[in-house]
Amino acid sequence: MFALVAQNRAFCESGAKSICAVGLRYVKSVSKAQPMTNKRSCYQCGHENHDQSFCGNCGSPLGLNEYIAAKVKATVSESVRDRDILEIDSSVKVFTRAWSWFKIMFSFLASFVLIVGALGIWKESDFRASVEAAKQSVTSTAMQSKEDISRTLAAGKASIKAASDAATQQSTAMQQATVRSETEISKETHSFQRDLTDSRHQLDAATELQPKIQSLQEQLKQASAEIQTQQKLLTSSEDFAKAIFSTHTTDYFQITNAPSSRYGVLPPPPHGGNRTVVYLLLHAVPLTGTLQVQFHIYTQPPNSYANIKNLVVFFWGDSPSALSSQQLTVSYFPDDSQQKDTVKTLSEHDGRFFADDQPLPKLNQHDPDFKGDKWFPPPKQAAGKQ
Repeated sequence: MFALVAQNRAFCESGAKSICAVGLRYVKSVSKAQPMTNKRSCYQCGHENHDQSFCGNCGSPLGLNEYIAAKVKATVSESVRDRDILEIDSSVKVFTRAWSWFKIMFSFLASFVLIVGALGIWKESDFRASVEAAKQSVTSTAMQSKEDISRTLAAGKASIKAASDAATQQSTAMQQATVRSETEISKETHSFQRDLTDSRHQLDAATELQPKIQSLQEQLKQASAEIQTQQKLLTSSEDFAKAIFSTHTTDYFQITNAPSSRYGVLPPPPHGGNRTVVYLLLHAVPLTGTLQVQFHIYTQPPNSYANIKNLVVFFWGDSPSALSSQQLTVSYFPDDSQQKDTVKTLSEHDGRFFADDQPLPKLNQHDPDFKGDKWFPPPKQAAGKQ
């Protein structure tokens, strides 16, 4: 019986030592991978603690080594009884059962001896048989106790193994969680570094673009100034065009046989062709290139007329009577810079027309009497002026 108790004690010591050794090896490996920091979270309740060894909320150890050791110890303590208590309990159970059987056998033997002594039938063979029976009973009781102890030890071994497996699984799970946490932290750190690098690149690119943006702004300002200048020019051009076109003038001539101070008709010679010369006196000197002569609805070709100051010489290709059938109009833009020293009147004397007091040549026929004047200088004088 005492040998079985010693065997049970040795088994408990070896199981506890193996579990403690496994827990300590894991604690050492985890403690090397995760150094302590000043600010630590409780592994039991998650409470944040500053520079202390035990949690201020639940009292659990804050060091990972102590926490795992406490967990392993608690698991082993819950699963396996204390070895001294198990030894005492087993010894008490064996002794109590043996003593109960001993008392029963002693009572039976005492009763039997008394009965045999009373009856006077005491035989040595019966005494030996009784002893053998008592011995057999004690042996059976011991075997039964041995079986009970064996079953108890087997249950203890199973509990210790289950506790050891549970502690190993918890240690493995905690190690895997720690590795996963380190991996996730590393990934987040790399992602943050990439984002920071990208932000720096974008900031550098924006810094490089700033001079270009300033240059574009300067160009935009310059272009805006040029546009404003062009708008002013367009405005002034429009004003100029409005001023010019607002001065457009049209003089109307109704040719008749009656003499007039605004026009004169020089008929063609009797034997010199059919070209009629018409002198037209305008109210102002026309701007070069703006003069236009129109008979009724027909615009006359530019080579059929010319002007000297405000005097227009129009070559009509038909008889003078044809001019009286419709109105003759002359349109032009006045040249304000040429309004001095102009022809004031037209008159006719002895078959010749005069511009003010200056005679005009007979341009549709031979005119040897004309020597030139203010408006039509002689050819040599005109060549000298040229």
